[in-house]
Amino acid sequence: MKKFISATICALAVGGLAVISMPDISGAKEVTATADANELRRIEWSDLTPPLSAEAQQAAAELNMRIDQMTDTEIAEAMDRIDAEGNSLMMELDDKTVELEGFLVPIDFNVETVTDFVMVPYFGACIHVPAPPPNQTVFVKFSDGIAMSDFEDSYYYPFKVRGKIKVARTKTELAEVGYQVTASDIELNKQQ
Repeated sequence: MKKFISATICALAVGGLAVISMPDISGAKEVTATADANELRRIEWSDLTPPLSAEAQQAAAELNMRIDQMTDTEIAEAMDRIDAEGNSLMMELDDKTVELEGFLVPIDFNVETVTDFVMVPYFGACIHVPAPPPNQTVFVKFSDGIAMSDFEDSYYYPFKVRGKIKVARTKTELAEVGYQVTASDIELNKQQ
């Protein structure tokens, strides 16, 4: 019985849709457990790109840590090191429900509400500096929108975006993006 329960727990932990029947301890009836294929996955920016070479990792780390202190030439050199590898996308993320934290840059808004964003891993990307590579940019569509007054007071903080991700390269007026998320929820994170 102990091996059966361990196998059941392992099967559920693997994910995907799994229906496993397990006899009740009394043996009177069966209990059915189901794992949801659309379970929320918390992902990091590093999950959006295949492993980078050591040189590209160093360039990305440098951009993330000190981009506001770098010269235009240093930024261009770092971007060149990343560019060759920055176009690869993680197809296995397609159609997953994810949570990703990053900075939002509005691209579709009116006086009252912002509904479309480009999400980036560091503050100022797409505005003050060149856009990150496509596998480090996400187009976010949030039909509920964020009140413009709330966004203006918080744009320099990261936001947690939850929703269904699609691997879909597209161009916006700010950047070429590699992923799109239809957001079900966006939450401000002032804890940073």
